[in-house]
Amino acid sequence: MLYLRQVCAASSFDGDTSGLSRAVEAFATWLEGEFVATGMNLGEIDVIADLRIHRYEYLRICGDIASTTSLAWRNVRRIKELLAASGHTVSDQQAYLAVEPFFRWFHEDIFIYHASQIGAFLNDIRWASMSTR
Repeated sequence: MLYLRQVCAASSFDGDTSGLSRAVEAFATWLEGEFVATGMNLGEIDVIADLRIHRYEYLRICGDIASTTSLAWRNVRRIKELLAASGHTVSDQQAYLAVEPFFRWFHEDIFIYHASQIGAFLNDIRWASMSTR
């Protein structure tokens, strides 16, 4: 979130950036917030869990899963940690099997709602940036 919060420090802004700063801070704070993914069904490993996770973290994990397999070990480790924090100890093999249902659950069930929130934040940032010119 460091780089997001530094957006107003750019020298390309001539006007008052206070509105832009507020819009960026609101988005960064929301991304850093935790939520609970209730009843997350990882049927491939017979686990149903309530996962507590930061929004930026699940977005990063799902982005990694969607874009490349070179980061698979990092996602597997993090999913394993998230499951352990929710009371479900799984093996490395089970964690690998949980990657696809994790992605599917977040992409199809949670991201749909969060996408509208992200769109609203980006729109607020866009309008605030226009007032700095």
